[in-house]
Order: sequence, then C-alpha cells, then structure tokens
Amino acid sequence: MNHPPACGQLGHDVIRRLSAVCLSILLAAGIAAAIIGASHFFGQRARKNRIQDTAYECGIDGGGLAHARFSVKFYVIALLFVLFDIEVIFLVPWTFVYREFLAHGVPILPRFWFSWACSRSASAMK
Repeated sequence: MNHPPACGQLGHDVIRRLSAVCLSILLAAGIAAAIIGASHFFGQRARKNRIQDTAYECGIDGGGLAHARFSVKFYVIALLFVLFDIEVIFLVPWTFVYREFLAHGVPILPRFWFSWACSRSASAMK
C-alpha cells in the first residue's frame, strides 16, 4: 500500500529542490559580481587629463558621430531578405514532405519559384 508522504518529509523535499535553485541563483550572482569587480579592479582609469584620455586617431582629431547613419532602404531590403529567406526555409521542406500533392497534380514548385522571384526582384529594387 502506498501512503502519502508525511508533512515533514514533503517539506524537506521542497526545501531540497528549492535549495538547488537558490544555489544556482547565488552562484550566477557571484560570478557576475566577480567579473564586474575584476573589470573595475584591472580596468583602465581616467588620468584626469583631457588630452591623454582622448582616443588617438592617427593624428586626426576625433570628432563627429561614431556611427554612420544608414538609409531606410537598407533596413527595408534587410527585412525583405529575412522575410523571404524564412519563407524559403519553410517552403523547401514542405515541397519534399508533401510529395503526394505532386502525385495528384497540385502544383507546388511554381509557388516556390514565384516567391523566389519576388524576393529577387525586391532585392534588385534597392
């Protein structure tokens, strides 16, 4: 006969499981604190001198924006590439799995070719 565990035994089981989770959280927090502390301890310090703290750019004064701005066309082309790339990832296995569609005369490859042509024409319209 199986008896349910006693209340004391059930509590010890929960504590044992939670202690593993707490130990993992404490270990992760300790490693993060150690990395941040090592970075602070071994990292470069500002010399309190404006000239020595600036980056050396091969004799050219550093100025302006650090990052160049991209046009919106770049992002549109990138999103279209991702969209049609993901579509191809799903369409190619679909054409191989559903071979019985081909046996019954349902055209699958023209759909694939159409999506491929759309992706190429969209990327060509830069």
